[in-house]
Amino acid sequence: MQFLTESVIQSIFSATIALLLAELLLPFFNTVTNRELSILGEQPLYFMGGVMLLALLTGLLAGIYPAFIISGYSPAKALKANFMKAGDKGMFRKVLVTGEFCITIALVIVMAFIYRQVNFMMDHELGFHPDQVITVPFNNRHNFHKLESLKTRFENISGVQSVTTASRFPGGFMPDWGVLIEGRTDGVSPNVIFADADYSKTLDIEMAEGRFISDNIAADSINNFFVNETFVRENVLKNPIGTIIKFTADSTYGQIVGVMKDFHFQGLNQDINPLVMTGAQRRYATGFKLSTKEMSKTIAQIEQLWAEVEPEHPMRYSFLDEDFASQYASQERFGETMLYATLLTLFIALLGLFGLTIFNVERRTREIGIRKVCGY
Repeated sequence: MQFLTESVIQSIFSATIALLLAELLLPFFNTVTNRELSILGEQPLYFMGGVMLLALLTGLLAGIYPAFIISGYSPAKALKANFMKAGDKGMFRKVLVTGEFCITIALVIVMAFIYRQVNFMMDHELGFHPDQVITVPFNNRHNFHKLESLKTRFENISGVQSVTTASRFPGGFMPDWGVLIEGRTDGVSPNVIFADADYSKTLDIEMAEGRFISDNIAADSINNFFVNETFVRENVLKNPIGTIIKFTADSTYGQIVGVMKDFHFQGLNQDINPLVMTGAQRRYATGFKLSTKEMSKTIAQIEQLWAEVEPEHPMRYSFLDEDFASQYASQERFGETMLYATLLTLFIALLGLFGLTIFNVERRTREIGIRKVCGY
């Protein structure tokens, strides 16, 4: 009863400290995991009852060994010199400590891989340059005509390097459309972007073959197509320039006049999909390439002129590099959570090693004393 009572009291006391620590550290945990958790929840009595029941069960399980094994030895047998040596190889302790450190090492390895993966996604070359680019969605899809009429005035603002309008920008949702290649019965479903001639200039997209969209060529907004290298590779187009294709819903065919180098328009955590671009006038947002000098002043001037594009709505802008990086927010949070979990696991493993060391030292106190007296 003494062993069991001490174990249960110790367990309940530990559970109380654990609750206080959890309540104290919960705001930090919520920040790391981007969650809104609470300790007690909507039914605090049930929660507290469950914790106390768990503490009682833990205390009983922890106290069973000393209560029923150690107290079961007869005093005469326990006083014998060779009592602790008989049949005690310490294998169970060794297995527990070894298993604990194996788990810890595995977590450290996993943490290292996660850290490298997140850094790879954040630092890897994307194939385009999102820096200093702000994107502004139109509240009315037809307002891009107003922006086109004011495009020269936007470009004349000090600090604005280029202006483009497009249906989509990298990092956002990319729709796919049905596309037919002449001479083939099976259609394909690449992602599609409708953009103007300044899209490649604003994002620094490079061409592999042919040319990019031109505002001076009417066919570019009707039936000329611009594809990426993945589209060419997956559809086995030996001579892509001049290949006849069309959207499934269209009645007339057009041709491919340019092949863009692959760029990650959906994030590094996804494969680069086939992409088709045209100059069709289906634009839902605009992008501004800005210089690094006096950026806040430049944005203020853009906002002032934007009032002529959408006088009934304020300008809602965001930085393209931040929008793109937000795709990795969950991976970053997971990596940070794993970091703290690994540190906590390592701390617990070291506590176990420390306890085992104290146990072995106390068992060998007399031996160490004799060795010191004898000088070795």
